[in-house]
Amino acid sequence: MTFFGRFLICVIFASSMLMLTWAISVRTQQVPLKDASGASRAEEAKGRLTKLENTIKTLNRAGYRANVAWNDAKTQLVALETERPLRQAFYARQLDLVQTGMLPDPKTGQKKPIAEPVQELQFTPKGTILVDSDQGRPALKESPTGVPLVAIDTYRAQLDRIAGEFKDAQVKEQMAITKHQESTDQLIDIAEKKGLRTLLREQQDLLVRIIDEIAYLQPSLTNGFAESQLLLKRKNSLTNRLNELKDYRGEVRAAGQ
Repeated sequence: MTFFGRFLICVIFASSMLMLTWAISVRTQQVPLKDASGASRAEEAKGRLTKLENTIKTLNRAGYRANVAWNDAKTQLVALETERPLRQAFYARQLDLVQTGMLPDPKTGQKKPIAEPVQELQFTPKGTILVDSDQGRPALKESPTGVPLVAIDTYRAQLDRIAGEFKDAQVKEQMAITKHQESTDQLIDIAEKKGLRTLLREQQDLLVRIIDEIAYLQPSLTNGFAESQLLLKRKNSLTNRLNELKDYRGEVRAAGQ
């Protein structure tokens, strides 16, 4: 078979496959204008065109509702955009009030403290926040004490004060620990010197030895004291006798003259 014959066979085969694909697509994608049930012309079934018409009607109704909703949202957005500067100013004042606990005076412009700076927000029936007044609303309270909340700066000042007290307590505690360590070093023995406990024990031992020595020497002291008393009496007696003899010698010399 020549090359040209082979080429014609390929062309015929490709054309056959193309026609087969087209036939299948036409068969599967055909548009039924009427129901296949063969009902009367007065009751024509809804084919694909009828379904498309219904879809168009549904989309039209949805588009109308979406348009209405968009117009309402646009009206609300315009109203909210008109109120936004006023609300921004209100939120700024409220944030400053919660932070510092003060509001500017409408007359002088100077800030003055507010008794209850943290207040509840009030809402309109539509759910938006009322921005008519900066104060006068119910105060938010702590749970479970029921004490009204104060400004953030006030809490920070309280925390700083507590931190200062805590720091002072730490310093005092450290001083007490140092003093206790010094006292401990005085009580116990260290490399440089003896502790008070050792010195006290040595003094107690020395006292016991002294007491024992006194008890041991007590009889000798008693005997020595008695002997010293006898010797003293003997000395006094001899002294008196000597004085008598001196007096007698003087009398004798006077009589001889």
